Amino acid sequence: MSNAINPSQNVAFNLIVVNNNPSNPTSMLMEIAQKHKLNFNPHNLQLDFHGKRISPELLAKIADLARQSGKSNNPITLKNLNLSDLDLSEVNLSGLNMPGANLSGANLKDANLKDAKLERANLNKANLTGADLTGPNLMHADLTGAFLRGAILSNTDLTGADLTGATLPRDD
Repeated sequence: MSNAINPSQNVAFNLIVVNNNPSNPTSMLMEIAQKHKLNFNPHNLQLDFHGKRISPELLAKIADLARQSGKSNNPITLKNLNLSDLDLSEVNLSGLNMPGANLSGANLKDANLKDAKLERANLNKANLTGADLTGPNLMHADLTGAFLRGAILSNTDLTGADLTGATLPRDD
């Protein structure tokens, strides 16, 4: 799998820390959005990436900020996220709301996707070996050719998901 990122589409930022404490997570997400010409609506808590590719490091930072600011019943939505072909092994994406995310060909080996919302996500040929898929919403997701060996699929909603050619977990 290639994790090359086209520099013209790459979004990166430096986390601003004041007195070793990050400022308000929602404010920081607004700052990131402004800096990288993304749409962030603080009223409905949606961050729109317009299909731009981001680095795994930036995703991890945004995921942490999203979890911090979305602790209520209204989690932050990361829209139009393009993470195709990236190495996201062992990344923590738990609890994130990423409808329609493009994770095709991504390496999500041993990733934490617990309670993630991935409705209509493209996980075509994604490596989900050993990933924690406890409780996520994968309704109508494209999992064609995905590798799910050793993945934890407990309370996972796969309603309408396409698992054609997927390598499924098995009892050994």
